[in-house]
Amino acid sequence: AECFAVLERRFGRTSVIDLRDTVLPVLEVVWVDPDQHELAFDAHLAASRQSSFVDQVTFQVMRDERIGTAFALDGDFARAGFITVP
Repeated sequence: AECFAVLERRFGRTSVIDLRDTVLPVLEVVWVDPDQHELAFDAHLAASRQSSFVDQVTFQVMRDERIGTAFALDGDFARAGFITVP
């Protein structure tokens, strides 16, 4: 959701459609369950605005799925203890 919002804001709706049609088919979408949502919400409140709620949800899913590396262009993932690429 955050990716779609950034793409649309920066590059227009066509970029969102391109992402949906070319990138999403090769990815696995993991839907957030109520427990993950609650843990992420608590972490977001405790983080004192150091990272977004969307990031906190992503961190929780990554922990649950045992994913240690993220393609990320900001420092939030590294600060949360993940290896980042690039």
